Amino acid sequence: MRASSEGYIPQARNVVIEPEQELLVSFELEKVHIPMAQIAGKVIDRMSKIPIVAEISFPETDVVPFLTDETGVFKLKLPPDTYIVKINAEGYIPYATPVLLKDGEILLKDFYLLKQYEKISVRGIYFAEGSADIDSMYYPVLNEGLKLLREYPNIKMEIRGHTDNVGSAETNLALSRARAESVMNFFIKMGIEPSRLRTSGYGETKPTARNDTEEGRTQNRRIEFYILGG
Repeated sequence: MRASSEGYIPQARNVVIEPEQELLVSFELEKVHIPMAQIAGKVIDRMSKIPIVAEISFPETDVVPFLTDETGVFKLKLPPDTYIVKINAEGYIPYATPVLLKDGEILLKDFYLLKQYEKISVRGIYFAEGSADIDSMYYPVLNEGLKLLREYPNIKMEIRGHTDNVGSAETNLALSRARAESVMNFFIKMGIEPSRLRTSGYGETKPTARNDTEEGRTQNRRIEFYILGG
């Protein structure tokens, strides 16, 4: 005799029935365990922290690419495995990363996308007047740029230097370029490929604060990161 039911492991046994015997045979079927995991989270603009609609795909699998809802939320069930998940959204740099999904577990993971041609003004790196040297105490501030370059291995970055208006315009232009190159050299020392970086200097031409106070001049002696795309 054999007993089977959808979602259960079939069971069979031999039975002997004597003439004119009524035999009651019981089967206890065990449910089939289908390994399954879940991944859920949001897709968010890295800088503004606003949720965005994005396409999520799992390359080299049979999973059909799908869109998050308007709040950036997604949820999906998959067999447990290690996957590459790729996130695309209009106007943003594509992002891909491995994820490990374990049987019976829900992986909660948010993805942060960076806009194409995003400009990031770095506050907290201050240069002495007339100097392009970066004091080691400011290295932690550069970690935001370093983190972006490591997290998005395909992007290129332009490092822009700026100065206050103390000194001649020509001197300030050269100084702003030197400051940008100092930051670039820091990234290279930290393992970033030189081909991913370029520098430019704007001297005193693009102030963000008034130059008639020391505080304003300090703010204008700054570095900006400009994401060139991925």
